[in-house]
Amino acid sequence: MQAYKHLSFKRLIYDYLAEDLSINTESVKNEYIRNKKIPLYKDRNSSKILYTSSVALQVSNSQNRKVMELASDIALHLSATCGDVFNIQIVPSGLIHFELTDSALGTWLQSLVGEMGRWGGGEMR
Repeated sequence: MQAYKHLSFKRLIYDYLAEDLSINTESVKNEYIRNKKIPLYKDRNSSKILYTSSVALQVSNSQNRKVMELASDIALHLSATCGDVFNIQIVPSGLIHFELTDSALGTWLQSLVGEMGRWGGGEMR
């Protein structure tokens, strides 16, 4: 898992989406990646870490693909790539939900604690 290399889960998701767009789309990929126009929003649910992306809605027309078809392709690829970090679901509107797994959160928190120990000049007790 590479979540510990990122200080932000939003940045981690963005990186996964940018990589996926470079694989699953054609001409639009460069514009969205270069201009950082991949839509990604934090959900207001306080009981879990959930992000939502409308990337399939944004990209489907330029790719001449149906929204749900593109969303399914993106979700399938991302589930294979980062399924240990995020539970990925598609909702009927074509939005893609990324919910952080408990194990990924634990690993990330542990890496932060380790970093804090190194910053302090010694181990944390």
